[in-house]
Amino acid sequence: ESGQDDPASVDATVIGAGDWDEEELELVKHTDSQEAVAAKARDLEAAAPAPATTTGLSKAFWLGVSILSHMSWGMYPVFGRYFEMHAHLDGLSVLCVSFVIAVVLLQLFRPGWGSGPEEYRIGFTYSFVTLGRAVTNMLTVRFTYALYAQVATQLGPFIVVLLSKLLLPSEKLPRFLFPALTCSFCGAVLVIYGQAQHLPDGITGSDVVGLALAGTSVVFSGLMRVYMKWSQGKLAQPALMSWQYTNAVPIAVLVGFRPGAWARWGSLSAYDLGVVAAFTAVVAIFANVGQIASVRHLGPSLAASMQPLRLVSTVIGGYALGEPVTSGFTWTGLVVVSVVLVAFTAAQPRKG
Repeated sequence: ESGQDDPASVDATVIGAGDWDEEELELVKHTDSQEAVAAKARDLEAAAPAPATTTGLSKAFWLGVSILSHMSWGMYPVFGRYFEMHAHLDGLSVLCVSFVIAVVLLQLFRPGWGSGPEEYRIGFTYSFVTLGRAVTNMLTVRFTYALYAQVATQLGPFIVVLLSKLLLPSEKLPRFLFPALTCSFCGAVLVIYGQAQHLPDGITGSDVVGLALAGTSVVFSGLMRVYMKWSQGKLAQPALMSWQYTNAVPIAVLVGFRPGAWARWGSLSAYDLGVVAAFTAVVAIFANVGQIASVRHLGPSLAASMQPLRLVSTVIGGYALGEPVTSGFTWTGLVVVSVVLVAFTAAQPRKG
């Protein structure tokens, strides 16, 4: 009638018995009360280190980092468009130079490539996937507008979960995936349709090529994110980034096939060199590092919900390029894409 359970049947995992020695366990098993159990549990709780938490100030800081990293990514097509159409500089050559600078800095502060054939194989494969993403990203804006390129990348989170399900069958598809994907696609169509109505040539063959490259880039980006998840615990993040920046080598080879691509560097103005430096610092380095760090501190759901901010910086950058938003349809499409992505992310259950 006392309501007490047999002490020997108490779930040891709940009270931290894994940290007890044999003598203490024997004491628990043979005692006539749970007082010793409760006392030991209190002692263990008091001695255990406090779990890592994100304070209000720290969370605000990492929210700021996440916002800035997303807006930095939004400037990627703007920079690329400037290099290709205004500075008449091969965008791939800029990627090559930026990656060389980034990998040198990374090796100075966080050296490492992994160890052993298995980790090298993982790194090499990751490098191949990120090479596809980097090249298609930059080539997209050679053929079409920065805004079109950025709108296409907003479909990325949906493509990621589809690829994740395809390549990692144990993954569950998130709620409302297909309605959200359909609405986002319709929003993207509105953006392109609205802009095309105010362009002399409408949608050209060059735009079609650019959008096809943008779609290919989204697939590579999805593969990259799935591969990052699969390789977690198999290769450290700094090593993954080092392998990513080794793309400078094959990109340099690709640039070599375009006559005169490197010669343009000899006549760059101080302003253009400054833009190259800004691209390297803002996109090649900060956007990568900031995104990784903010996701670790805020979690992927909260960080991903800020992706529409990329559209904000792309739109702002478009005005600087002389490629402003020109239609109510375009603004409507931008709002649809942004709202759907935020709502889709918010609708997913939180883990932990």
